Amino acid sequence: MKTSKFIHIIYIINKIWFAITLCLFTTIILGFIAEIVLGYVQVLSSLLIIIKWKTFTKSVQYKLKVYWMITGLYLVLWLFDWNFLNDTFLYTIGVGIIPMCIALHFLNILRIIKKGVPFPLMPTSKLNENKKLKRGIRQVEDNTYSK
Repeated sequence: MKTSKFIHIIYIINKIWFAITLCLFTTIILGFIAEIVLGYVQVLSSLLIIIKWKTFTKSVQYKLKVYWMITGLYLVLWLFDWNFLNDTFLYTIGVGIIPMCIALHFLNILRIIKKGVPFPLMPTSKLNENKKLKRGIRQVEDNTYSK
């Protein structure tokens, strides 16, 4: 089953913003600003793909839940006092690397949804047992489906 143009457009927008952010990190300050925009784009995208939630497999739904937990935890951690850390360490890890890893994780989820490929972490035996699961998106049941 092919994914909709909606998911494809969201994937392209996120991929472009991710590439722009990586390129702007050569100037560091512009990279941090672009990273904020990328964060907004990805959170908005994850809210928009909830429309298609029921068409995703359990593994895709699980990955999206993990993404939301990681994003929420990251935002909550900014409420704590981090004065004991070196500023360079805080900016490099907390503002640079961790958000880009979260963004890469979400981009990978979108890629898998777009291509319709099951997650590689799912055991193949599960894939063989569940005949309804095909290429990352549930197929609509057919009346001629044999058990």
